[in-house]
Amino acid sequence: LPVPRAMSGIEARRRVLRDGASIRIVFGVSTPTDTGTVTVMIPQRILLATRGATAHSGEDDQTGDWRARFSEEVMRSTVRLEATMPLARLTLGDLDGFQPGQVIEFEEHAHAQARLSARDRTLFVCEFGKLGQNYTVRIRHPFDAGQDFIDGLIPG
Repeated sequence: LPVPRAMSGIEARRRVLRDGASIRIVFGVSTPTDTGTVTVMIPQRILLATRGATAHSGEDDQTGDWRARFSEEVMRSTVRLEATMPLARLTLGDLDGFQPGQVIEFEEHAHAQARLSARDRTLFVCEFGKLGQNYTVRIRHPFDAGQDFIDGLIPG
């Protein structure tokens, strides 16, 4: 790889890395008289460029095993889901006139236009319902941001 000369001290501190996404590895180095760190930055573009070369060198089983473990950990992580239902289109003047205890009417098909989201990102279009004493959310289809944008342009 074409690697530039190593930097240290003040030169390294004032240098701004502008190579995009990268990984950073910090090594601690110590001697009987002093300690310090060595930081290695590897740009993502270099990692991706060498990915194909290592796949054919017999490391495929190790990479697959690592990916399986990583995917398993990701799939077990928890996220908070939020289901929201559109009530109505109102003006700011209408909102200003709200009073405590006021009842807001739902639009006719509001329960069928619910959106399920996680971390402020809409994932599915759903509909609210009730099963016995429990409220439910039924997934109708994945959320399509492009279609939602088009639907927002045309008043319904």
